[in-house]
Amino acid sequence: KSRAIVGESITQRCFPFLFLAAFFIWIFIFFPFLRGKLALTDDAVPYFDHVRFFIDHLNAGVFPLWDYAESNGVPNEFFLIRIGAFNPFYFFMLILKKMGASDLHSFYAFLSIYFFIGMMGFYSLAKRIIHDKVLAFIAMALFMFSSFSTFLFSSFLILLFTPMVWFFFFLFSFIKKPTRLYFFGMTFTLMLVLTAYLPFYFVTIAGVFSLFCGIVLFKETKEGVATLIKFARNNKLFVC
Repeated sequence: KSRAIVGESITQRCFPFLFLAAFFIWIFIFFPFLRGKLALTDDAVPYFDHVRFFIDHLNAGVFPLWDYAESNGVPNEFFLIRIGAFNPFYFFMLILKKMGASDLHSFYAFLSIYFFIGMMGFYSLAKRIIHDKVLAFIAMALFMFSSFSTFLFSSFLILLFTPMVWFFFFLFSFIKKPTRLYFFGMTFTLMLVLTAYLPFYFVTIAGVFSLFCGIVLFKETKEGVATLIKFARNNKLFVC
């Protein structure tokens, strides 16, 4: 028993270093991208252009509702929705720009940090489901070094994945312990997903998840819905 306690204590101390090691290894692998030596491809190219246009105007104190560089001038609302302009994490890019970072490097820094936030959400969700932080870390590491990482430099899916995985974490946490913090987290992440381009990725995943929960875990799903309704009744002003 004493050996088990000592082993658990060592694991507790080493765990933060395991996360740091995983993140540093990921940075080492994708360092050519982060330095700007390898180019963006596919959907990531127009997304970078629209984000750069958006950040440059925010830096000048303007919310750009008109794009004068596109087809001799067009409304910019579609492109703002496409990048999810209401995402407060874009302010990180704005800070880097004011510190003198280039457009490309500030964009890569935003993608990387947003990716790491998503991985921490995946770990937290896995630990909430598995109830074993070692297995949850292994699951996160397998996912971190899967082909999903390459989508950062060719797609827009990270803009949906990070808030989506945190939404499910807050949802599971809320069902287990209905608090205002978890409800706020659900609302905030849902806002990030539904104000970004193509929210149907989330709607599809959430719909399939709800369908199978209703079939396989009907009793638990019913209790979860009842918990949400009870919370809404007891916190009407906060929910509104």
